[in-house]
Amino acid sequence: MAFPIIRLLELSGSDIQQCLAIYSHSVKHTYASFEISPPSIEEFTARVKKVTGTYPWLVCAIGGQIVGYAYASNFNSRSAYKWSTELSVYNDPTIHGQGIGKALYSALLMIVKSQGFYRAIAGISLPNPASIKLHESFGFSQVGVYRNVGFKQKEWRDVGTYQLELKKPSNCPLPVKLINKLADNLLSSVFTKATNLIKNTIFDLTLNNSINYQFQKKKLTVENSENKIEQSCKKKSDFCKKSTKLNIEFKQLELTTSNHEAKEEYFLKSTRLGFRQWKKNDLKLAIGLWGDINVTKAFDARGKLSDEEVGKRLTKEISTHNSSNVQYWPIFLLENDKHIGACGLRPYGNVAEKIYEIGFHIRSDCWRRGFAYEAACAVIQYAFKTLKAKGLFAGHHPNNKGSRQLLSKLGFGYTHDEYYEPTGLKHPSYVLSANSYKKKPLFYRNSNPIQKIASALNHSAKLSTPSTNTDKIGGSVNS
Repeated sequence: MAFPIIRLLELSGSDIQQCLAIYSHSVKHTYASFEISPPSIEEFTARVKKVTGTYPWLVCAIGGQIVGYAYASNFNSRSAYKWSTELSVYNDPTIHGQGIGKALYSALLMIVKSQGFYRAIAGISLPNPASIKLHESFGFSQVGVYRNVGFKQKEWRDVGTYQLELKKPSNCPLPVKLINKLADNLLSSVFTKATNLIKNTIFDLTLNNSINYQFQKKKLTVENSENKIEQSCKKKSDFCKKSTKLNIEFKQLELTTSNHEAKEEYFLKSTRLGFRQWKKNDLKLAIGLWGDINVTKAFDARGKLSDEEVGKRLTKEISTHNSSNVQYWPIFLLENDKHIGACGLRPYGNVAEKIYEIGFHIRSDCWRRGFAYEAACAVIQYAFKTLKAKGLFAGHHPNNKGSRQLLSKLGFGYTHDEYYEPTGLKHPSYVLSANSYKKKPLFYRNSNPIQKIASALNHSAKLSTPSTNTDKIGGSVNS
């Protein structure tokens, strides 16, 4: 599982150690930091804790590996400076030019503005054209230069000071909010928007390399074929006909390559799949999924849904996203943008409880290829890492053995049977708690089942109430 996630740094686990590794490289091999020797893990941890009590410290992780981080900190200890904050960003030296730093800075600026800061300050060791370009792209401007204030890598270094106005000055500024006082849904929205800015991720590069390889291979084949035709054809007319056919094929290949370059923008990716939000003009895609009785029979007693009923369902998904920032997102193959189904989340009960119901529906022509499992893994990680979910709930048709096996494979534990109105049956119901996820965060094979939903989430009253959602896991039995 390897897709970019921007989130808050976690004090537990390996986040601090991974950030220190990135910072240590900067200290040893660049003049971006004026420290001469990297700090110890104890000292660096103390710095992190001092920052995170008030300010955001963000990380960008791909497959559990942190590839960059950015944070805000105290600009000056004097009280009158408290509405100004200093920003810093560091990237893994092996990953550059993929928009990681820009995405982190975008999220950081949105958060400090929401906290109530009026000015953002950045110090840049000069020369550093890449950092200057990054800051100027967000509207920073240089307000001063300290000349020859640091000696590193055998040279005296200047430091430029850059400033950004976050909001207009007020004669009665409100107190700055602590980072833990910001609403979770605001942070979730910020992280989603920032992640979408990462344009050239590892997946895009891999896909582009694959496309380029196929393009060059086809081009070589065409050129060789043209040479053979030219040598073997005795009549000019025959040569023209065959050459024209090859040119048409070559133009079609160019068009295919162009389509790949203009592919969908996804806010979430797995190895093979991309996720985006439903749009109003997606009715044709929705009909291809929820208009298939092989898919809908698992969660709706009506069987095949009419185009009008599918349209209502599409509208509901869009409405759910507008109100709670989640939905059963449409999923596509990264290699060709083919729509293969939907997988996502819905609030289970009150949104503030941060318990979500997970569901996945795979188009019947895409079954038996492991898409449901791959999509669910991506959504589960997104739920716990980005949305900070406390737990996930799932249910399935009592005859859907495939979904039962898949949920077990994902680490869900059976808790109870719950009446489900659209089918008129009691559906086996399951839960995966945040604590269980933390024990095995990726590919939860053979994880211990949760015996009781009440003990797993401490929400027995909430989870014993029948769900009002209109569908469970369906269409995934053969995926």
